[in-house]
Amino acid sequence: MNNKQKYNALSIALVSLSFVGFIMKSLKKNMNFCNFFCSISAVIIGCLVVAFAGAGFCCLLDKFLFSKNDTSESTSSTFFVFNVNNGKKAYKRQFSTAKRIIVKSDAQKILSTCFSGCSELSEIYFTNEKTEIDESAFAGCIALKKIKLPSELNSIQQYTFAFCESLPEISIPKSVENIGEYAFFGCSSLSRVEVKNTKIDLIGKSAFEGCESLSEISLPDTIKTIGKSAFKDCKSLKNLTIPKSVKAIEEDAFSDCTKLKLEFKSSGREQVKNLLEKSGIKKEQKIKFNGEDITVENFLAKSDNTKEQK
Repeated sequence: MNNKQKYNALSIALVSLSFVGFIMKSLKKNMNFCNFFCSISAVIIGCLVVAFAGAGFCCLLDKFLFSKNDTSESTSSTFFVFNVNNGKKAYKRQFSTAKRIIVKSDAQKILSTCFSGCSELSEIYFTNEKTEIDESAFAGCIALKKIKLPSELNSIQQYTFAFCESLPEISIPKSVENIGEYAFFGCSSLSRVEVKNTKIDLIGKSAFEGCESLSEISLPDTIKTIGKSAFKDCKSLKNLTIPKSVKAIEEDAFSDCTKLKLEFKSSGREQVKNLLEKSGIKKEQKIKFNGEDITVENFLAKSDNTKEQK
């Protein structure tokens, strides 16, 4: 599609939308007519999207309803209702002016990068507790401050909330089984993560790397692996309990966590030694083992002495 064709398509769409908007305004007291013309608007928007598909703006929406004022609160912030009849369809759009979004109950899945880069988005709500969320769905939403995840969500996929630098806290649903790579990477304001009562067995590579404000997180008893650089540069993290279930702490998982003291629930010295080996915890930092506060250096020395005596 050349530039002239793009311009003609856009002009026709805008004129059509203006015409529809005029009629809707004139008939705003009649809800049946309003609903009818809303449907027409949705069709026209769909046609506009298809017209620009060749230019790289692919977006298949069954319905896209919007209102510039949210009547639920006294605010003039732009407000969107995201409503997709068939969740299996591919839909992707940058809601560049959206500040608050409600994902309606018929949306089965938020596809990859669907809301990524929405720099004004501050709140998002789900009305379907089974809605799935693909990777990078909210990456780069730098103003995001409030989100309640679907209660039956299975996983937090990679890059889902990467660089959401205004997000202060998040509660992970009990149904979640893993947190993917870079899931919360660079969330510099994230101070609290509620994850204790979940079924999580894996925290992926760099999942919380760069979360410099993170001070409160409790790992569930189901966790088995803490991935490479998972908590790297979490400079505010002071205490973290490592459950008995943990079998592996990968390379640099706690690198540059200078204030951190790990408490190990495992009573096996050799197992704890293996967990510390690549963790990134420095020798002068303290850990808690069998109720005793001890530096890593002294713990490793005791561990070696015990092994020699045996």
